[in-house]
Amino acid sequence: MNQGSDIGKSHGMPSAETKAAAQAAEGPARQRLAAAVAGVALVLGCTMAVAAPVQLTRAQFTLQTAGLSTVVENFEGFSIGNQPNPMTLANGSYTSPFPFVADILVFCNSGTNCLVDQLTANQPRTFSMFPAGTSYWASDFYAIASNDEFSVTVVGVSGTTVFTGSGAADFWSFNDAAGLLSVSFRNLGNLGGTGNYSFDNVTTAAAGAVPEPASWALVGLALAAMGSTRRMAGRRRPS
Repeated sequence: MNQGSDIGKSHGMPSAETKAAAQAAEGPARQRLAAAVAGVALVLGCTMAVAAPVQLTRAQFTLQTAGLSTVVENFEGFSIGNQPNPMTLANGSYTSPFPFVADILVFCNSGTNCLVDQLTANQPRTFSMFPAGTSYWASDFYAIASNDEFSVTVVGVSGTTVFTGSGAADFWSFNDAAGLLSVSFRNLGNLGGTGNYSFDNVTTAAAGAVPEPASWALVGLALAAMGSTRRMAGRRRPS
C-alpha cells in the first residue's frame, strides 16, 4: 500500500487532500465570476438606459460619417418660392407653416438656394421621415439675427433631447446610434423679437450596426469565463 502511494505521488496524481482543496477553492472563484458578469450586465443596462441623441460639431460629424452612406439635400432642384407643406426632400420630409426656397443673401448666406419659412419665424420647423437606418443628421444654418436663441428637439430611438444654441451657429448636427426620427427647430427670439433663419445642405447618414463598448465587455468576459472553466477542469483531471 505504501509503495502504491509512493508511485502515485511520483507520477503527479493529486491526493485526496489536494482534490478537496481545489474543489473548495472553486466555490469563491465561481462566485467572483458571477458577480463580475452581473456587474457588467448592470453597467450595460445603465448605459442603454441613459442613451440619448447627442450634438456633434462639424469636425465630429465629418469624422464620424466618413465612408458612410450619406444623402444631401441642397435645394438646388427646387424652384424659388412657396413650397408644399409637408415638403418632400431627398432625405426625408420637412414641415413648417409656409416652406419657402430662397436664393438671396439676406436669407441664404452662401448665395445659393436655401430653405426658409415665409412670415413665421417662431413656429416649429421639423425634419423627419429620414431614410431607413439614419443615425446622423446635419445642416448648414444661417440666422438673420445672431443673438436669437434656438431650441432644437431631437427625437431618436433611444430617447428625446432638447438642445439650445444661438443664431451665431452656422452648423447643427446630431447623432443617435439607435436611429434618428426627427429634428425640430424653434426660434425663441431675443429682446428685439425673432428673425428668420435658413437651412442648406441638409445631410443624413446611415451607420452600420456596431456593438457598443459594454457589449464588447460582455463578450470578453464570457470568453474569459470559458477559459477559466477549462483551466479549472484541467486541474481536476489526473495527469
